[in-house]
Formats: sequence, structure tokens, C-alpha cells
Amino acid sequence: MPEIKAVGVFVNEYPQNIAELLHNGVIDIAQLHGDEDEAYIAQLRLMTDKTIIKAFRVETSDDIEMANQS
Repeated sequence: MPEIKAVGVFVNEYPQNIAELLHNGVIDIAQLHGDEDEAYIAQLRLMTDKTIIKAFRVETSDDIEMANQS
């Protein structure tokens, strides 16, 4: 079914490995759940134009602000 997307869920994986899975069509979307910072995400975005989702743990209002700026 083409409307169903394959999502890879990653925790602190090397960006090159994620980009390879995206480019090879193994996954359609990368979802990040680790300590990936903005520099990591920027590096991954240089390697692929596929969708990248960053999950955030929200415990304080500062966490919300950090998520909004991502």
C-alpha cells in the first residue's frame, strides 16, 4: 500500500546509517528518539531530503521552547 510509510525509529544512531536506509528505500521516514542535537539533525538533513521527525521529552517549559526551535 503506497499510502503506508515505513518509519525507522532510532536512538543515537550514526547519521550515515540512517541516510543509507532512507536512500535504499528500506524506510521512508526517520524518527529520532535519542540525544540527537541540532548539529546532528543538520548533518542528517544534508544527507537526505526525506522526512525526519525528532521526538522530545517534555518535562518543563524550557523543553517546549527547545522543541519549538528545532
